[in-house]
Amino acid sequence: MTVEPQMNLHVKQYKMFNTYKFEGRWKHKKNNNQNFISQEDRSSIILTLIGGMTETISFKKGANIIVKNDLIEYYAQDLL
Repeated sequence: MTVEPQMNLHVKQYKMFNTYKFEGRWKHKKNNNQNFISQEDRSSIILTLIGGMTETISFKKGANIIVKNDLIEYYAQDLL
């Protein structure tokens, strides 16, 4: 009997930031203004991090992003 390794792709990722800007097509979820869904591949968010550095994160179509105050939450499987 062999045991196959399992990969848990539903791992939440978090990033802290000062400001953010969306690029590409995004949509608000109707019930929550903090929840965004990417409408196309390569939709991205540009974060200005604490310390002044910037980081661009690109997502797959249908990725669910939650922005809470100065924290962004997303799943690792949604990254391009």
